[in-house]
Amino acid sequence: MTIRYTDHAALVPDDVTQDDLAGALATALDFGPPAPWIVGDLLVALRNRAGEDAMLAALPADDVKRSNFARRCLAVCDRFPPAARRDALEFGHHRRVLRLDADGSDAALDEAEENAWTPAQLGLFLSGHDPDEPGPADMWEQLAALVGSREVTLKSDGYGGWRLVSPVSSPGSLSIGGAIKAAWRQRFGATNKPHEEAA
Repeated sequence: MTIRYTDHAALVPDDVTQDDLAGALATALDFGPPAPWIVGDLLVALRNRAGEDAMLAALPADDVKRSNFARRCLAVCDRFPPAARRDALEFGHHRRVLRLDADGSDAALDEAEENAWTPAQLGLFLSGHDPDEPGPADMWEQLAALVGSREVTLKSDGYGGWRLVSPVSSPGSLSIGGAIKAAWRQRFGATNKPHEEAA
């Protein structure tokens, strides 16, 4: 039998070998939107079949970013096996409630489903903010005002990062992170930090 993939899971039959799982994992790390569920389920299956060491050996040792991504997928899939996942919600919703107990995560996911929240809106709700208030991804107009113009452009800083640049701003420019933090403090207060938009 072969592994069956759905939008929210990798369903692994009992007769799939350790080598097949490791190969499927390597392929899954290059998938599109369903990848987090698939990567996590394959890691859970590999660990359950062959043990922790075999699972760790299957992680991409030469790519820290992909290895860390795979570990995050494992944590979410461990907590939410396929039967416990909400079909109407994304991987990112489930990831945001990992630190809550079972009752708290169920209640938060219920709210997200009921209100059709994005993962970022759920994050705002969990941190005590209004989920309908704009988060960092919605603040480009405010960022433009911070640097003195609505015509903000992005310019490479030469070191792999980017800066917000305005033609009428002072000679210096704000880094994207600095501008987002400034806009966040302006809206929510100095002690709050922006939430990650990624899953």
